[in-house]
Amino acid sequence: MNTMRIRPRQQIYGALLARIHAEAFADRFAPAWPWLAAQIGEASARPCLFDIGCGDGRWLAHAIETGIEGEGIDISEEFVRLAQARGLRGLRVRHDSAQHVAPPPQTTAATALGEVLAYKPASLAPAIRRLARALPPGGLIFFDLPGPDTPEGDDDRGGKGWRLSVRARKSGRDLLRKIQVETARGREIELHELRLFAPEEALEIVEGLGLAGEILESYGPCPLAPGRFAIRAVKP
Repeated sequence: MNTMRIRPRQQIYGALLARIHAEAFADRFAPAWPWLAAQIGEASARPCLFDIGCGDGRWLAHAIETGIEGEGIDISEEFVRLAQARGLRGLRVRHDSAQHVAPPPQTTAATALGEVLAYKPASLAPAIRRLARALPPGGLIFFDLPGPDTPEGDDDRGGKGWRLSVRARKSGRDLLRKIQVETARGREIELHELRLFAPEEALEIVEGLGLAGEILESYGPCPLAPGRFAIRAVKP
């Protein structure tokens, strides 16, 4: 008889899922990091990155290694702990939500990689509004979102000591993911709700807030997952 405890979670990326993500998925955008760093570095004499949804801090750490100053936030307390364990201590990484994003005053560029601004409750427009106010002329924003063509499906995979099962279904303009994580420590279920955006809709939000926007099919050499798109926004 299986006696492992099942713990449904209200918050996303709890301890089990965050650690598995860091082990198996955190390098998803690694091919984009040099391209993003070049874009940010060329846009300012003193580039400073604000990474929204920084996860375990790998992209932020890469940016800092290239000479870009940087800070990050994440809604997952476990991700913040993992990032701090990487050496991003003090004010480098803090626990916060994209809904209430407060960019440091020296910020010249912001990134939100991995559908961060699509998670409900809605954070795209509030985050872009705050960034548009904070960035200097020439400031950059890069983010990606799931589009209406994002596929449904089931995925089951495992690694050393863990098993991850994901069931993704669309309901109207929402993408619902039921994620079950199983390790020796127990089993947790997380429910993730994301908003599906048409590329033109996201571009309209960006441009309505006074930024110049461009729809991207990739981050430089790094392709996006099926059905996703990215936006590059510049403050005039």
